[in-house]
Amino acid sequence: MATRRHAGRGRHRGNATKRRKGKREEKEEKEREEKEEGERRKRGKRGKRGKRRKREEKEEREKRGKRRKRKREEREGRKRRKREEREERGKRGERGKRIKTEEGKERERWRRERRERGREWKERGKRRKRRENRKRKERKRRKRKERRKKEKKERRKSKQRREREEREEEERRNEKERREIERRKRKRGKREEKEERER
Repeated sequence: MATRRHAGRGRHRGNATKRRKGKREEKEEKEREEKEEGERRKRGKRGKRGKRRKREEKEEREKRGKRRKRKREEREGRKRRKREEREERGKRGERGKRIKTEEGKERERWRRERRERGREWKERGKRRKRRENRKRKERKRRKRKERRKKEKKERRKSKQRREREEREEEERRNEKERREIERRKRKRGKREEKEERER
């Protein structure tokens, strides 16, 4: 009983193995077929997707074309209207005159004010720069003056020092000579004294 219930577990399992082997082959076959089917489906989809993309691109191009056309027409319409207005004014003898709206007048006033403000700022900037330059020059002049004064003082001092040194050197020389003369005198006096004694 036990052997029959656990068939394929014991030593003699030839049939069970064959059965399993067959099932495995079936399973592999099935999987392969499914894979191939999936690939086929994908290929089909890919083709469709390509078609859809092409269709969308075409629609987008057409839309762009229409948009460009509309813009061009609007631009040409504006130009035409302006030209007609110009011609109309020409007929009325208002050549070169612009019909100014309130908004236009406001804008022009604002522009004029801005220009004036700009000019004022520019002038203020120039004044400031001139003032700074003046101050800088003044500072430089003052420094130069002080430097010259200092140099003059230094020159005077160095000259006095040189003169003093020369004077002292002269005095030292004179003193030396005087001492030398006195020594000679003394020597001579002694010699003469000696000679006197000897006589």
